[in-house]
Amino acid sequence: MAQANNFLHPLESRTLMSATTTVDLGPLEQAVTDTRAQLKADILAANDTLKPDRQAVKDARTAFNNSIAGLNATLKSDREAANTALEADRKAISDKRAEDNATVFSDYKQIALDLANPDALAADLAKLKTDRADARAALKVDLPPLQLALETDAKPWEDKIAADRDAIKTARASNTALTDAQAKLDTDRNTFYAKLLLDHKAFADARAALHAARHPVTTTV
Repeated sequence: MAQANNFLHPLESRTLMSATTTVDLGPLEQAVTDTRAQLKADILAANDTLKPDRQAVKDARTAFNNSIAGLNATLKSDREAANTALEADRKAISDKRAEDNATVFSDYKQIALDLANPDALAADLAKLKTDRADARAALKVDLPPLQLALETDAKPWEDKIAADRDAIKTARASNTALTDAQAKLDTDRNTFYAKLLLDHKAFADARAALHAARHPVTTTV
């Protein structure tokens, strides 16, 4: 019998004991309430500050655009005048390109007609090769003078339009009202962004602490 008792001894049951610690949740719940309230208050404060900042930027930009309306009108007018003045030069280049390629275009049409005739097609392709070479040679001679004329005529207009743009850039650089309004908006936005990040973290940490207290890890022995 003693041997039987010794055999059963390793199978005797063990007692599991759980140890829990009672935590006062009041302060933790209050921390969640307080951090939530702070986050909400700072969001409202950010909106109250940034809304007039954005309006100030909008008003300053409108005022600036109104102040350079004349400069923009001049730039638009000069662009249109340049296009009109250079139209003849561009057309001369286009017309000469079409003229020198006229035979090549005719060759392509003939090739389309002779697709079912191998002998005629072979002759068409040979002619096309020759005509394309002739067209390239002609363009090398005909286009440079026309392109030079366009560049010469365009230069004064390019200078004038560049001056128009510079006038607008100078006006923009000297517009402190818009610059200051934008700087204030950027500063306030960055300040509140940093503060709200801290608020979010504090709220998240408070919630995590409360959750941990409400659901403690059970220790088994």
